[in-house]
Amino acid sequence: MKVIICNGFSMSMLKSEKAVVEFKKITAEEAREVVKKADQVTSAVGHASTAEVYSEVLGTTIEVNRVPIKLDTDTILLIGGLPIRPAEGKIFTKEEIIFLGLEWWLVRQL
Repeated sequence: MKVIICNGFSMSMLKSEKAVVEFKKITAEEAREVVKKADQVTSAVGHASTAEVYSEVLGTTIEVNRVPIKLDTDTILLIGGLPIRPAEGKIFTKEEIIFLGLEWWLVRQL
């Protein structure tokens, strides 16, 4: 199983023009298990503070890696997201991310 770790979802991540996508909310513990069981893990996390918090929560090093994502049926997205929508251009510090808390989602194309 290939896993891409990121902090959001956009329709531009889909390879095909027609897709059924499943979103499943999971716990931080379940997110750690997904990473442990993955054959391949790729980071698509674009900010250092976010990568640092993800590394702590997931128990593995998550690198800053601003890359485009294309989801297919062989790949699962592991999304760590904040429970709020930030102001435009806002980059949270590690402390702010920890304070706000993360929600974890598994996203896969069916």
